[in-house]
Amino acid sequence: MKIVVTFGVGCLIVNLPFALINFRGWYYFFSYNSRRLPNPDSIWGIIYYYIPQLNVTQINILSLLIFALAYLAVFWRYRHQSFLKLCFALTLIFLISNKVFSPQYILWLLPFFVLTPLNRKGLFYSLEICNLLVLFTIVPLRTGSSQSTVLVHSCIIFVVLREILLICLLYYVLRSNMATHDQNLIPDNYLSLNEAAAVIGVNPGTAKKLCRSGELNAKMEHGKWVIPSDIVHSFAKQYKRPRRK
Repeated sequence: MKIVVTFGVGCLIVNLPFALINFRGWYYFFSYNSRRLPNPDSIWGIIYYYIPQLNVTQINILSLLIFALAYLAVFWRYRHQSFLKLCFALTLIFLISNKVFSPQYILWLLPFFVLTPLNRKGLFYSLEICNLLVLFTIVPLRTGSSQSTVLVHSCIIFVVLREILLICLLYYVLRSNMATHDQNLIPDNYLSLNEAAAVIGVNPGTAKKLCRSGELNAKMEHGKWVIPSDIVHSFAKQYKRPRRK
């Protein structure tokens, strides 16, 4: 909930001044994107190429539904795991489902490969190569310098391949255990909040309440609760779960 509130406040701070000063100019960005067709080098552009009966409104609704459902499912399922893992996965969901895809979007993933222990550099390089191939095949088509059917079908193949690679990367991110990155910040003989919760037999939310109330003698390290291992095991032996009414 704290993350959601922080995100909402951040969006408000960034957008509100522009909306108040020039509402029409601020709103134009949203209205333009709601009317624009999908990029021809996006997966929705390929779908539109083969199913031209689809209109912009239908594509907007379908892409939004896929994004929202996948976002909520992943957020709920992995909400107690590494924050970086969650951000990585949600960014990938946006790239996979969005109707607009720009070549620089792949660079959004680069910080996650640096900050997380996910050892899939080959997959990132493959994505970048595939992205370049999409760019080199779409530019002549977009500028009108060539309308070769070979370029068209090559672009389609590379776009689909890029989409498959993004889905594979999402699969590896969701399967990975990224707690090891945070583990390096935990002092010796201390447990993380999730580890302490597992020992006590409660969920991380309850463990956090115990830390905040002082019932569990914990301290903050790098913005995270850490608890001495011996205190956690001692507390677990005498802790009685509250009965449900």
